[in-house]
Amino acid sequence: ECTGLAVIGMMLPEFRESEQWRKRGFQYLVQHMEKDVFPDGAHHELTPGYHGWVMERFLKVALVANANGYTVPGLLERHERMFDFLMHLSRPNRRAVGVGDAGTGSNISGNMGLGALLYNRPDLRFLGPAKAPAGWLWLFAPERLDAYEAIQPEPPRFTSHVLPNAQYAMMRTGWERDDAALLFDAAPWGGGHSHQDRLQVVLYAGRDLLVD
Repeated sequence: ECTGLAVIGMMLPEFRESEQWRKRGFQYLVQHMEKDVFPDGAHHELTPGYHGWVMERFLKVALVANANGYTVPGLLERHERMFDFLMHLSRPNRRAVGVGDAGTGSNISGNMGLGALLYNRPDLRFLGPAKAPAGWLWLFAPERLDAYEAIQPEPPRFTSHVLPNAQYAMMRTGWERDDAALLFDAAPWGGGHSHQDRLQVVLYAGRDLLVD
């Protein structure tokens, strides 16, 4: 709703209330970034699939604002860290851990590629698609897609990691597809998309061995 309000406020300036729509949309989105995204990058619902959707909402509003000359301080304050959250929760098969209402876990490759392009991150590029998807042309100019190809992928420089706010701890043997990964879940209740799953473990080694 905030995204829609901000976008129609920018794109329909002929309406006399458009300025109020735009300002209110921006105001609420900045509040959501500040209050709903934890310092470690986790969205408060703690469900990877919805986390990715929220990341895209922030990004698309920011792109429209930039294209139309609007500056929105705080809109992307923790946005880069949201990509880190998905990276930390990725399984070796490039899918997020299926916790909460995430089903079997969504493919994070596209998200990682976008993060690599936006923030010039070789580690995210390592987890992203080999080539920039054609669908990115809806978001960026063609030369930006060439810039993605120029980023040299490098595996992340860590294996195990604790997310102190989300209270997830991921242990892994490495970043290749034949590696193993174990998630220890001590996450708090995050709302309607959370599960009553605290203190579970999720294990992957070539396939899912212990699931949500």
